[in-house]
Amino acid sequence: MLRIAICDDLPSEREMLSRFLRSYFAAHPYEYVLTEYDRGETLVDDYEDGFASFDLIFLDIFLDGILGMEAARSVRRFAPRVLIVFLTTT
Repeated sequence: MLRIAICDDLPSEREMLSRFLRSYFAAHPYEYVLTEYDRGETLVDDYEDGFASFDLIFLDIFLDGILGMEAARSVRRFAPRVLIVFLTTT
C-alpha cells in the first residue's frame, strides 16, 4: 500500500491534487491511502509523535507558518528516504 500526504495551505490546491491522484489510481489500480495537511507544523508534529509514515509527500513550498523547505528538513530527521515533491503556485 502506498501512503501519500498532501501538505498545502490552500484548500483548492489540496483538492486539485487529490482529484488528480484519485483519477490516476482509478485508471491504475493500486492500493493507497491519502492524508491531507493544511499546515507544515501538523505534518511535522505527526512525524514527531509517531503518527505519520509516508512513502510520498507533496509539499507546498510557501506555507503559512513554517515553510515547506523547513518542514521537509524536519520530516527528514524521522524519514530520511521519504520521497518529497515540492509544489507551489504563484
